[in-house]
Amino acid sequence: MSERGAVPLPPEVRKEPWRPDRPLAIGMAVAGAIAVTFAVVLLVGSRAPSVDEPGPLEVCADATLDAVMPAVAIPFRSATGAGASVRYDASSRLADRYLQGLECDVFVSGDRSWVHALALADALDESHSVVVARTALVAAVRSGTPRPRGLPELASLEFPRIGIGAEATPLGEYARHALERSVETWNVLVPRFVRARNPRDLRDMLARGEVDVALTTRAEVNAVPGLEIAFTFPETLTGEVAYVAAPTGRSRRPRGAAEFVKALATPDARAAVARAGLDP
Repeated sequence: MSERGAVPLPPEVRKEPWRPDRPLAIGMAVAGAIAVTFAVVLLVGSRAPSVDEPGPLEVCADATLDAVMPAVAIPFRSATGAGASVRYDASSRLADRYLQGLECDVFVSGDRSWVHALALADALDESHSVVVARTALVAAVRSGTPRPRGLPELASLEFPRIGIGAEATPLGEYARHALERSVETWNVLVPRFVRARNPRDLRDMLARGEVDVALTTRAEVNAVPGLEIAFTFPETLTGEVAYVAAPTGRSRRPRGAAEFVKALATPDARAAVARAGLDP
């Protein structure tokens, strides 16, 4: 479900957490990402071919879109005759693996900043990106349990276990970006954080009672009976919470990749997004 627009290096490369609001850190991260990408380019080639190679498109998509991608891939194949193989994972891990040489024609991120980061590293074509879906960061609780009505109550002793996305993931970045606006709130909550690998894991942790409050997306809460939204973080704190798709810079099927990205903005795709509980 974390504007940040800096270049976040993969956790294996970055020595310190990415701080997108620090210009110096941004510059250093950009330089590092370009260096990593240059090494990969030497191995897999820096320029996409002028014509598509045979075989299905390789789509790398944030795992929370697993209900949306098939609804796009199936009509895309009917319309173009081209298949699409979708690989799901957290956006941060997909970006990391792509920089290390994973074949990927289309990247669908859970955070626009990852798209911007890869574009700055000349690994993705941001000029042809589209917003696939939008949602909001919320504080969620189980039905019938105490609920905070805002950040001051969230910081109270009534909620000792706060579920949050793992560091360097979109969900974790959205929450961190919102909470760090209040240094006092951030410092109080950090010792209470229970990290989850992705939004689905966090949702399940809340449903099992392993955390008292989960900072997750509205779509995840709406997908599970028994969970309720305590309050919604304003976009002024989180920035735009959006899923963004773009053709990658080293796609071996550039024409097909561009067409697939366009298909993500069609009415059929928007309908699938709405069925998944997201905002088109």
